[in-house]
Amino acid sequence: MLVERTSAIVVVPVEPPRTIGARPAVAWKAGVQLDAAIDQALKLLLMAEQVHVLLEAQQARDDVKLQDLLTTLRRNGVPIELHHVELGGRHAGELLVQAAYKAGCDLLVMGAHTQSWFSDLLIGGTSKDVLAHLDLPVLLHG
Repeated sequence: MLVERTSAIVVVPVEPPRTIGARPAVAWKAGVQLDAAIDQALKLLLMAEQVHVLLEAQQARDDVKLQDLLTTLRRNGVPIELHHVELGGRHAGELLVQAAYKAGCDLLVMGAHTQSWFSDLLIGGTSKDVLAHLDLPVLLHG
């Protein structure tokens, strides 16, 4: 049986910050893409000075996978700050980048292509929107 193994990519803006990964943000949207991105970034998250988790305003904090990540980080002494981002029908990617930048983050960790590839091609997706407003490095896994 052939197993396909994929890796995350890091996209860096023209003028990257002085540090990358000391204060990462995780754009929380439960799914296999984010799970894979977190798996790829976990060592970096565990070494961070602080991790910021960006949640959509109405997202439940009782998400089991979110609680697992928070527990793992806390057990390793990593301070965590939760941020509720109000999307209000606006471009999610732009707001995620703004929230991460406002929190002083130096990396955004997120899953990519949470919509079908066809839908993403026609109307764009959050990952495409994030890359269009790239002010900080982004670790993507899709």
